[in-house]
Amino acid sequence: MKGFVDGLFDEVEAIFPGKKIKVEGLGGDLHQQLRELAQQKGLLLEEGGSHEVVDLSVYGRPKKIELLESIEREAVDGLLTVREVFGRESQGVLVLRLETSRVRDLAKFDYQVFPRIAAYAERLWNRGESLNYRTFQGRLEPMILDYRHMGIQAGEIDDDGSSAFRLDGVKLVSTIEGREGHGVKKMIDWKSGSFFWSKGGVKAGDVLRIEFPYAVRGKVKIETGSLSGRGQVEMGVVEVSEDGVDWSEVGAMMRFLEFRVMGGVRFVRLRFLNSQKELVVRDLSLSQKILQPVHEEFRTVEYGGKRRREVELGFQVDFSHRPEVRVRVEDVREVFFEEWLDMASKLGVLGAKERPTFLDMGKEDVDELMEVDGKEWGRRWMVERMKKFPQGLPEWFQDGVEMWLMNHVPEKIDHSKVLEGGGASAGFVKWMVKEHGDNVIGMLLMIARAEGYAEEIWEKVTQKNFQELLQEFQGAGK
Repeated sequence: MKGFVDGLFDEVEAIFPGKKIKVEGLGGDLHQQLRELAQQKGLLLEEGGSHEVVDLSVYGRPKKIELLESIEREAVDGLLTVREVFGRESQGVLVLRLETSRVRDLAKFDYQVFPRIAAYAERLWNRGESLNYRTFQGRLEPMILDYRHMGIQAGEIDDDGSSAFRLDGVKLVSTIEGREGHGVKKMIDWKSGSFFWSKGGVKAGDVLRIEFPYAVRGKVKIETGSLSGRGQVEMGVVEVSEDGVDWSEVGAMMRFLEFRVMGGVRFVRLRFLNSQKELVVRDLSLSQKILQPVHEEFRTVEYGGKRRREVELGFQVDFSHRPEVRVRVEDVREVFFEEWLDMASKLGVLGAKERPTFLDMGKEDVDELMEVDGKEWGRRWMVERMKKFPQGLPEWFQDGVEMWLMNHVPEKIDHSKVLEGGGASAGFVKWMVKEHGDNVIGMLLMIARAEGYAEEIWEKVTQKNFQELLQEFQGAGK
């Protein structure tokens, strides 16, 4: 034993130059031997028993839910959810405990450890900061997909606040009777262990119909069956309708189906083509929150590649006095959330401290949508608040940048009129991006804001002076 530990100290010393070793508990002969060996090596042995211990041996979801889905989910009695792990304050050192008596293989190890370890890592990497669980949830969904791609069988999440949205105001009609406590509404309430479970079998021709309060957009996802495959759809189709009368098929349904709707769809139904013994519908979710007349919504977007950063965007509106502009409000929301990152990057304000991240549409803004296209209004709102053109920036260039950002570059332009503003200036800006990269305009603006505008900035960014660039552009038009 002594020879083994002595050799182990030598191996560790070659890798880690630290002079302190922390051991859980220091009582007994073994620890005395360790202390003596450490002293011979010039090392200090310290007790590490004060560190926080997170027990991943216990269930990540309620026991009855886990065992209903699969007996292989058996764990040590107790409950530690992802949310609870995320809520713990990190001191920088963590001891993870996993009792191996119930970990029969690597798949069970993955299930017990992931994604709870990701929740703790989030706290550890950002300790001292005020973190929002909702923001973490936004990153958790793509993280789970990454786990699947890597072959990691991560555990299910026990949560009311999924990254999908609650379906307020949805009506559900079913020709299939549900068991007590597992009625049809259970597939949309997003509570832990909540799902629709048929009381008996399903017949060919049976239908589950969902009526949304308003037309929906984005992706619709339907998941059936337990994790072990029990109660999944064996043969069915999913259909959509604008009025609940005329239906069109979007795809065959076996266990899981995800499809995109562009607008106008208010009804979705799952129609069974064959009989089966039982049915479990776990979730029905939308990728975009249903737009209510009084609406508030937040989303987190990431940028920065390896040096990951994030920004939370917020949208708020009350169009109850103008229900007829719903589609245009939808367009504003879509442009804001989907184009904000690109717009901020193009204008060189992505890393700026002062940037517009909350769009609050007041009554007058809503009234404007009676006469204006929603996407146009949304882009204009962002451009006006992000452009921050520095003093001295030529007006023709300002005009060209705005028209380019608003997608107003005409197909035919007079290349000789770049300095006059309008379409020719917008065409020059578009050509600059094509020739010198997506970030060229943002870089020009960032330097001009920091140093003041001068013609030398063109050469700093493109290695060509302005006159050379102008001549190249005019030559391209011949």
